[in-house]
Amino acid sequence: MVLVAEIDILNGPEVIALMESLKGKARKAVFGAFKDVAKSVRTTIAREVTKRIKVPYGLTLKRIRVQGPSLNNLAMRIHMDEKNKPGLMSFGAKQARKGVSYKIEKSGKRGFIRSAFIRPGNTSGLRNVGKSAIGTSGPNRVFIRISKSPLPIRDLKGPSLNAVVTKNDIDAAQKKVIETKLPERILARLRLADSRSR
Repeated sequence: MVLVAEIDILNGPEVIALMESLKGKARKAVFGAFKDVAKSVRTTIAREVTKRIKVPYGLTLKRIRVQGPSLNNLAMRIHMDEKNKPGLMSFGAKQARKGVSYKIEKSGKRGFIRSAFIRPGNTSGLRNVGKSAIGTSGPNRVFIRISKSPLPIRDLKGPSLNAVVTKNDIDAAQKKVIETKLPERILARLRLADSRSR
């Protein structure tokens, strides 16, 4: 996981003063509200990304982790898995006579990679292809040769998740979630704590 953003909107002086003044169940309730909002930020990022690119929501959600807030640091740190990017097959890759076409953005046009090809890729019975692998079975993957020789080849992947977030200003959606949901969740958590203490 790569740290791609840190949202410190929760670390404002008013919020910090509030947390310092709270005791016991009230403090835990407000902290629980912060954790609720952190989960909402994660799902918001995944939902906004899948609105724009052709990739499953569940797969995108798995690649996002929101760390924090904690009682000592109310900032939320957003981590994204940029190592295990989905292959181009997840973006509607189709074999053509001279290469492979694909579509990443839902509102965009199909792209085309000359000389790329689709073959099964697995972890058994592999040919010696360096970092990438061609098998005789398993899920299809998109490959391209990296020189004029037949080998080695490279397994083609989809876009960086962080690049999609940055390009489409999804940061604004994250902050909107915090600003709108945080007061609601604090009130709900405080009411719940109050009802349980009676």
